[in-house]
Amino acid sequence: MVGYSRPLSLPIAFLVGLLLSCAVLVFGILEDERRVATPSPHLILKLATGAMFLYGAMALCHAWNWAGSNGPVKLLAPRACGMAFGYLVPALVSSHALYFEWVNPVATAALVELKKLVFGWQ
Repeated sequence: MVGYSRPLSLPIAFLVGLLLSCAVLVFGILEDERRVATPSPHLILKLATGAMFLYGAMALCHAWNWAGSNGPVKLLAPRACGMAFGYLVPALVSSHALYFEWVNPVATAALVELKKLVFGWQ
C-alpha cells in the first residue's frame, strides 16, 4: 500500500502512487473490454476504483498517524501522504467517469490508440 519504509518526498511519492493506480485502472479497463456483455458493465473497473479508494484511505490514515508521532517514523508521513493522493486522484476521476458514463467513449478511443501504437494499424 504505502510501499517500503523509506522516506520519499511528497511529489515523488505522489508520482509513484499515480503510476501504480493508473496501471491498475488501465488493466481494469482492458479486462472490462475483454469480458462479454453482462448485466453489470465495468465490474472490474468498479472493483479497481474501489480498491484505489481503499488504498488511498489507508495510506492517508498512516500519514495522519505517522505525522503525529515522534522519532524517525515521522519522516515517513510525506511518503504516505503522497501515495494517498496518488491513489485517490485517479480513483476520483474513474468514479466520475463511471457515474457520468464517460467510460465507454474513453475506453474505445484508448483502445483504438493503443492498437495504433502497438500494432501500427491505421
